[in-house]
Amino acid sequence: MVVSKVSAPDLSGADTLYGERGEAVISEYRYSDEYVAPVQDSDVRAFLTNFGLPSISGIFVAREASGGTIGEDGGNALLQIGVVSETTDVGMYYVHHATGAVHYIDHDSASQVYVNASPRLFAECLLAFDSKTSVPAEMSDPEEASRLLEAIISDLDPSALADDERYWRSLLDDVAVGDYTDDD
Repeated sequence: MVVSKVSAPDLSGADTLYGERGEAVISEYRYSDEYVAPVQDSDVRAFLTNFGLPSISGIFVAREASGGTIGEDGGNALLQIGVVSETTDVGMYYVHHATGAVHYIDHDSASQVYVNASPRLFAECLLAFDSKTSVPAEMSDPEEASRLLEAIISDLDPSALADDERYWRSLLDDVAVGDYTDDD
């Protein structure tokens, strides 16, 4: 099996990214300086305030939460950066105060899983995910879309797929079985 190399999306530039037909594809949500102040890594804080994360994607909605920090027990505090959906209480995304890594906490199981090494890599992976799952032609073969997406994510952030318990690995499995196809 050959997996083609696909280049990762570039996040630099405008507040809003535009598609081939000129439609707004994604806008960025920039976090306030005060909100991200607990994050120790200055590069992570700068990225979140200057560039931000996609406002809305198929699996992420950016937001600042009241009382956004949880687990203030030394080096394990997390800052909430978004949720899966504004309409369902599925799970939340966080940045680890000390490491700057992105984590996901599932609402039902309360389990915490590693997502990406940084918000920048998370944003790039989100854009790649959306680019593969939101275009019907890309999803005509869900298994192939999953393989292509795996190659992109692996290229962007190898730590995101380091073991079977990682967030992206689970999503890739969902993509492969057709959970993100639009054939309702």
